[in-house]
Amino acid sequence: MQGNLQEKMQKRIKRPAMLFAALLIVFVLIVCGCGKKASSSDSQAESKAENEEAEETLGISPSPTPSSTPSPSPTPSPSPTPSPSPTPSPTPLPELLSYEADAKSVTLSWTGDPEAEYELFYRKKGAEDWTYKTVNGTGGKACGLENDSDIEIKIMKDDELWLEGIEAHTEASGAGDPFMDIYTTLMVHGEGKTVAMSSEKGCFGAKVWPQHKCSYFLDPELGTETGKLAGGEALIVSENERGYCYLRKNGRYSLFVRGNNAAGDEIGGWVDADLMLVDVIDLFSPAESMYGIQINRTNAYSSIFSAGGSATKLDTESEQNTRFDAIADKNNVFVENGYNPIEGISGLALPKYGPMSQMPVVWDLALSLITCQKNALEKGTTILIYDGYRPNSTSHAVCDNLIASNYLGIAVNGTNLARGFGKIKYGPRDYIGYNSKHNKGVAADLTIMAFNDTENLGDELVMQTKMHTLDFRCNMLYNNDNANLLYEIMMTGTGLQPLSNKAEWWHFELTNDTALHPQVGTYIYADYEI
Repeated sequence: MQGNLQEKMQKRIKRPAMLFAALLIVFVLIVCGCGKKASSSDSQAESKAENEEAEETLGISPSPTPSSTPSPSPTPSPSPTPSPSPTPSPTPLPELLSYEADAKSVTLSWTGDPEAEYELFYRKKGAEDWTYKTVNGTGGKACGLENDSDIEIKIMKDDELWLEGIEAHTEASGAGDPFMDIYTTLMVHGEGKTVAMSSEKGCFGAKVWPQHKCSYFLDPELGTETGKLAGGEALIVSENERGYCYLRKNGRYSLFVRGNNAAGDEIGGWVDADLMLVDVIDLFSPAESMYGIQINRTNAYSSIFSAGGSATKLDTESEQNTRFDAIADKNNVFVENGYNPIEGISGLALPKYGPMSQMPVVWDLALSLITCQKNALEKGTTILIYDGYRPNSTSHAVCDNLIASNYLGIAVNGTNLARGFGKIKYGPRDYIGYNSKHNKGVAADLTIMAFNDTENLGDELVMQTKMHTLDFRCNMLYNNDNANLLYEIMMTGTGLQPLSNKAEWWHFELTNDTALHPQVGTYIYADYEI
């Protein structure tokens, strides 16, 4: 794309120079033509003199000549100005009508042909390369800009420069949707492709739910309270009367939301985004882009929770494919031959889960997932989320039924299955606690899928266990290469962490660092159906 851009810009730069050269050549030809006409007149005069001399020699009388006293030549009356011949009217030059900048984009409108195709060029002022996109009609949007920067913009049509010298400044505060116009590079088998991992609508239209009871306000600065929202109340991110649905100021996001309360009354106002659970699927839009985050909310329709069952000893070669050094106590390491369903859980839609088509997490975790997905795409993969927010009562049900099954107490070849590596033993609550970070919406269970090529998404990668299989081999100590890749994706610049005991290769959550996540200490173990 950049090569094409530079070629277009070179053509634009060369065009005025070529026009000047053409005009110069025409001028030279005209001058030369006048010179030829003068030479022809001189030759005719010389020829006439020679003829007159020859006639005198032969005795031929010359033609009579007028009187030697010249009559004054009359002053010529001015000739009337000829009416110009009709010429086609020139195409009117376009004019910039308006532009509006926020933290990551500039939206422009201009005069011109509403049916035409234009190219919008933009870059940070002083940068070497331009970015460009093709737009239809008389308006366009420069996307994915750097916050608080001076931006240069040019508009071209049919390889001709139409408008230049347009400058804008993205705002350091004010509007700025972090989920809008996210571009990154997908790398598959050494082939790179620039892809969009979200739609241009950003968080507009996304479903949100208060994580707990909170206020809503008249203003985006959250200064004038106008009412209360109940925890788990379904809302939609909407536009206010000025056409805004979000505001970012001093690193804080405010959302304008609308909905109906339990009494059916319409409610709406500005809320603190950090207090909201938000639907991942609405933010990253895989329905519109195959490069967005994928989901499979199995607990909402058919849970795949299971427990370790019959087992045999793990061979030494497989043992080497672990995250850390080989484990010394190999006699107590097992590999599963099968999975045991948990009665009352496996294969069922778990209570208080909402639709399988949505995936709620807190706003702050959704922000971290932007970086996670960028990391994944750069590795030729995409994130697939199985679980985000989980009702608290559901965690209790899974844990209680797992204890009742006693699968982790079954002895195989005289050794308890719950005993993992070394002298460590696991119980059911090491895998799924009564009070889980999922209940707060600050955790996600996820894996990765690989792209076959830059146009086709492939299969889920194979880990050391299946998703949501609760036995000791889920521990990150037993990570295979694919699980190590997932760990790298999720832990690189994201502000996330695994479980403290690293008991599940699929589980990542917000850290308790309030400098990174200011609201993390305010979330509760919620039990809403979302």
